[in-house]
Amino acid sequence: MIAGGQDHLVPPSIVKANVRAYRKSTAVTEYKEFPGRTHFIIAQPGWQEVADYALAWAQDQELLVQREQRRIAREASARENSRRVA
Repeated sequence: MIAGGQDHLVPPSIVKANVRAYRKSTAVTEYKEFPGRTHFIIAQPGWQEVADYALAWAQDQELLVQREQRRIAREASARENSRRVA
């Protein structure tokens, strides 16, 4: 979840509270605050930094999902092979 340090509509404290609310959820969440930015964060000068961060975060999450899927597939294959041997 992204917060603007100078956001007065949804201040960082509210965004942090949302992060805490998702703490026990299976959703993957992280908090990132951009100091000096307002609620208009994606239209302010330097918006590319925010967009680049969000894109990199999403891509990292996709890589983690892919790794986990490969790990699960390897474990399933190993279990299947051990049943065949036994």
